Amino acid sequence: ARTTPISLKDGPSGEWSLTVQANTFPGVNDWARIENGRMAVRNSTNEVVWRSRLIDISTSGNVSISAQATETGTQTPAEYIRLYYSINGGVEVLFGEIEDDIPNADLPTAADGVLQTFTVPSLSGGNLQIVMRARNIATADRHILDNVVVTSAGTSVPIIADINDPASPVSNLQEGPNVFTWTVTSA
Repeated sequence: ARTTPISLKDGPSGEWSLTVQANTFPGVNDWARIENGRMAVRNSTNEVVWRSRLIDISTSGNVSISAQATETGTQTPAEYIRLYYSINGGVEVLFGEIEDDIPNADLPTAADGVLQTFTVPSLSGGNLQIVMRARNIATADRHILDNVVVTSAGTSVPIIADINDPASPVSNLQEGPNVFTWTVTSA
């Protein structure tokens, strides 16, 4: 049983990479950055692409993916955050998206700024990469990616006793050394 959280704090040190076209951020207050341990994109005139490192899943059997995303501000139909996976460098397969403002027809119970969880239950292959593509075109608009996790299918997900306490006990971790982080923010 193996769980691989993708650290959003480390940045381009090997955990993930970011691709941004020239002239994507028109103003000094426009950006793609780590904010409170989450990948956040604000006022990007062009698409911003975040990619996880390649994750070796060749000996893991089937794996599952879980990732959370949200938006804030007043989004338009041209604004989005989309989550994809790629197996063995193949085509990117969409597994979650927020287009336009939420709540909407696809996410009727969603709320602005509340993380939505998107999952893929069972994948196999040699390696896996997770990709986020986001675009928003107003200073008040943001897209956020958080809690990207790859887990051996059938494995228990780690349980945090009190998610608001950074010293809280965590159970259901794999045997052996573990690196497990989560973000605590106030409302």
